[in-house]
Amino acid sequence: MSAQLEKLRKQREQLDARIKAAAARAKEQERKDRTRALILLGAALEQFVKRNPEARTTLIGRLQSHIAEKDRALIARFLAPSERPEQHAHE
Repeated sequence: MSAQLEKLRKQREQLDARIKAAAARAKEQERKDRTRALILLGAALEQFVKRNPEARTTLIGRLQSHIAEKDRALIARFLAPSERPEQHAHE
């Protein structure tokens, strides 16, 4: 009976490892999906502000409390109506 118990324990260890690996893959995919969604949302928000400059001030004002103080200037620069951040990269 000990051989059978040992076999079952080994199977359980293998199954536990498969479960752990599957959970890690699912967590990694969720992280990638969230990152992609945030990038898409940011791009959509940028385009919205560029097409609706009057919304810029309101939007930035409402988002201030959700953005770390150290990041506010960066966000404001990206949402600036008169210049595009990617222009600086080419200069």
